[in-house]
Amino acid sequence: MGPGTDAVRFERLVNEGIAAVAMNDPARALATLDRALELWRGSALSDFAFEDFARNESGRLEDLRLLAIEERVDAALALGRHA
Repeated sequence: MGPGTDAVRFERLVNEGIAAVAMNDPARALATLDRALELWRGSALSDFAFEDFARNESGRLEDLRLLAIEERVDAALALGRHA
């Protein structure tokens, strides 16, 4: 994932997807989380891997990515997509 705008957009989409799950709208959640995960193109902030500021943020974004995957699976299951 590139720095800046991609990370902000990713986080916004993940939060929207999680909100859609909470509102019992799995179709919207699935679509939104798919869009968020499509932005992920490798390690977060990899260009800044050795910078102190990037370590915590990179870990936080990776945790958010894992949460997005879990929520996406839940949304897919709610839609009967067990495969």
